Amino acid sequence: MIGSTQLTLNTVVAIISTVIRASLLVMTAGALNQGLWNWFARKSSDREQRPGQPLKDLELFGEAASSSWASLKLLYRTKFRYLASVGALLTILSLAFDAFTQQVLAIETRPVSDPRSETNVSAESIIPRAISYTNVVQPDHYPRPPLNAEAAIISGTLGTSRLQLTATCSTGNCTWPITPTAGICSDCNDVKSQVRFSNTSSKLSELAYTLPFGGNQSGTITVTLEPHNLFGLASIEPGGPFGPTTNFPPGRQILTTVWALGVPPSRYSDVLKIRKANRSNTDPLMVAYSCSLYFCLQAYNATSADGIFEEKLVGSWDRMNQNGPNPFHMVNWEPGKPQPTWTFVDVPDTMNLANASAFVVDFESRHVLAEAITTGIGGTVGLNGLNNMPTFQSLSNSSVSTNDAAAVQALWMAANSTATMSSKIQAIADSFTAYMRTELAAPPDGTYAPTTSRDAIFVVVRWPWLAYPLSLLLVGHLFFAATLFQTSRRAVRPWKSQRLPLLLAHLDDVVREFAAGGLHRRDGLEDRVGRMKVRMEYDGQDRLAFKRA
Repeated sequence: MIGSTQLTLNTVVAIISTVIRASLLVMTAGALNQGLWNWFARKSSDREQRPGQPLKDLELFGEAASSSWASLKLLYRTKFRYLASVGALLTILSLAFDAFTQQVLAIETRPVSDPRSETNVSAESIIPRAISYTNVVQPDHYPRPPLNAEAAIISGTLGTSRLQLTATCSTGNCTWPITPTAGICSDCNDVKSQVRFSNTSSKLSELAYTLPFGGNQSGTITVTLEPHNLFGLASIEPGGPFGPTTNFPPGRQILTTVWALGVPPSRYSDVLKIRKANRSNTDPLMVAYSCSLYFCLQAYNATSADGIFEEKLVGSWDRMNQNGPNPFHMVNWEPGKPQPTWTFVDVPDTMNLANASAFVVDFESRHVLAEAITTGIGGTVGLNGLNNMPTFQSLSNSSVSTNDAAAVQALWMAANSTATMSSKIQAIADSFTAYMRTELAAPPDGTYAPTTSRDAIFVVVRWPWLAYPLSLLLVGHLFFAATLFQTSRRAVRPWKSQRLPLLLAHLDDVVREFAAGGLHRRDGLEDRVGRMKVRMEYDGQDRLAFKRA
């Protein structure tokens, strides 16, 4: 409703549209009616006799001024070669006038800044984020990560659904600034070119493939294509005494690297068909991957629209700097003693990081986590000689069965391609990042508080929808002006829709003779003289005549 009236915007638009369309039709009808006289009249400067027009056009022009159907017939009659065709076309196109004007105004709901925005920053209103990975060790005779951390690794490996993180928004519509958090990233590569081959006889069990891991090749995975050793997995913590060094991007702090070598599920059945140790048969079966998990900063962009929270990763950063003792000298390190730490450096402004020094990873927490991953996902895949079913063995389980070592099975199932292996390793990274952001969440920081908004109703003018009606108005005015100019050059007066001049007009005697007796039927006159061509003559005074051409 508009003010205290009972009028709606649609009603006002309809009234304005009707008035404008009516004025267009009145102007067009007047010009069409005048076009009737111009149709039969000769030019003022034309002294020769002008060819006549059929008498039935008198009715056609009169009806076209008020009927779309008659206007369509007039277009067909004039073949778009006469000025009146423009008026007939305008009459037809005006039928869609209201349809376009009704689309000019639209009601939209848009978010606007809420003056009642939250002033108190709470943990629930901030996107969950972690700023460090320190002191994350479960006290024990043999230190290990908390159970929740190990569960996150297992959850990602087995492919269960990732924990959906969220933040509260009092109005249902919020926009959070770019929010950085510590997490785990991944990188996976095909390293089959690094596989070394050895074959000492024609026996299949002595056909050996070896994948060296680490820049100094101090560790290897060997697959001998025997029933209990067709696929191998190893997770190695690079650096220090706990694993070989590897040439990684500068500043990247690798947590662990997963190395995989062997025959994937898609080629597993082909092993049964091989009877002779021939590299041309076995080489195509092999795959080899090197997949790293490393600490990184992640930047998230989050919004809440109508209560639906959505979060998107928009950037990551992995360059870190070491502080404290050299990890290569930590062989005899004991809990409680000084240990190395790593902090992120050269973080770009796009990460919106308020305090880079607060993001810390310590040696012990990283080391025990890497060992947990090594124990959890390292192992082998073999073949049961009795039923040809795959068997799985993990480093933490010496038995060989189809039910144990679920993590080994999950990684083997993902080994068909680099893309599927990358997806599986990324799932582990995502799962552990979610653990860090929830279990190791940082205190609320107003820097990352959301901007709340509420829905407001706006009346939107959609200007493109005005193009059609305004174009009709413009053409209508041009048509009216052109008709006035044409009338000025004809031997006629601007009588427009007046029919009284016809009462005073003299009708050719021949035409009158042919028309005799035609009034007793509705179409009698049209049948008798409708096709008879006549021309109108006017002397500028009182003499008006229709003479046969």
